[in-house]
Amino acid sequence: MLGCRIKGMVERDVPMKEHTTFKVGGPADIVAYPLDRVDLKETFLTVKQSAAPCFVLGLGSNLLVKDGGIRGVVINLSKGLREINLLSDNRLQAGAGATLAAAVARAAGEGLEGMEFLSGIPGTVGGAVRMNAGAFGKEMKDVIESVTLMNREGEEISVMREDLSFSYRNLDFEEGHVITGCTFALTRGDESEIRERIRKYALQRGSRQPLGKATAGSVFKNPGGDYAGRLIEAAGLKGFRAGNARISEKHANFIENCGGAKAAHILELIAIAKKRVYDDSGILLETEVKIIGED
Repeated sequence: MLGCRIKGMVERDVPMKEHTTFKVGGPADIVAYPLDRVDLKETFLTVKQSAAPCFVLGLGSNLLVKDGGIRGVVINLSKGLREINLLSDNRLQAGAGATLAAAVARAAGEGLEGMEFLSGIPGTVGGAVRMNAGAFGKEMKDVIESVTLMNREGEEISVMREDLSFSYRNLDFEEGHVITGCTFALTRGDESEIRERIRKYALQRGSRQPLGKATAGSVFKNPGGDYAGRLIEAAGLKGFRAGNARISEKHANFIENCGGAKAAHILELIAIAKKRVYDDSGILLETEVKIIGED
């Protein structure tokens, strides 16, 4: 039924390892790819009528799907809502499906500064807003003017920054809503200087993180006053393996799929890291990566 109501593609029995940067995950019953807001509204209304559970996905860059997969409908926004528009007063509007890389590049090309710290963070604008993504001491909340949300009836509202509940690696909003876009409030700058800052951030990220590997970014949130990577390394776990997954030797807060790993292997490493760090330091690490699906 869903395939007849939206312009975008609808697939069944889709391996989620094809839709996550971890390259693991069992099959989703249905994956829908709405091309625009009309499609997204129709998808929500159809899912509501069927009473099926649904999950909204971007590029799957901060996600671990279990080996049993996902029941219900996965709504993949990476094929639509990708617009990036220059507005007045040095503002940039981006759809939730646009990549962060594209948004950062557009800002730089327009001579707008403020988003450089986001350079190199994988994923979509919507996912970055939801996770309040950050690096180098800055977060998404520092450059956002407003966020647009859609409820399951297909109605959209725009919420200003001062009315949004951002916290460390999280944005709280009413259940049943999904982020469809945001507006960035930036400042006018020199394009060459902006691009140089982007280059330096990219070099720093590459020197510290296992880029090019199948990971989902930072696995754990940094506890107050410390770093998860330092704690995991101090626990002697750099390079520790479970099956074909391992704790990165370059940055201990990353887990790498070395090829053919299962989600169960990654979950095993997460459990081991949490226990060893707690035993060593009394600090209970909290996962930053989102874990969903069935065992």
